[in-house]
Amino acid sequence: LHVEQERNIDPTIIERTLRYKVGLFTKCRKQKQKKLPVVFTFVLYNGNKRKKYPYHLDKYDYFSLPWMAKLAMGSFFGLINLNEAVDQELMQQGDGGFVELLLKRVGSRNFTLWLQQEREHLPKNISPEIIDASIAYI
Repeated sequence: LHVEQERNIDPTIIERTLRYKVGLFTKCRKQKQKKLPVVFTFVLYNGNKRKKYPYHLDKYDYFSLPWMAKLAMGSFFGLINLNEAVDQELMQQGDGGFVELLLKRVGSRNFTLWLQQEREHLPKNISPEIIDASIAYI
């Protein structure tokens, strides 16, 4: 339970409460806890009685696209496991697939050798700029 007492209206309350939660999560990880706690945050506002609290109670209303925020914030992250992707399928996906393929293979011991061998098998629709930029990045 996290209780925040506010006498003044703080337009950054959402960021501040999220920082506190992330700080708690970080502390738990440093203590080698395997599971993170569920934290309920309440703001006790006892400021000016004549002023209505002007900020949103629904966290999604803080975003320019609330419906999209609901989709994005419903999980911590989306996972694309490149280790499970089939090389041939990635090569058929154009520039994006090529970048994913390089990221998948970059950790292997023989990456340079693999790249030399596969360069001629890469689809011809991959732009040279993407190839050069990807190799430079890796």
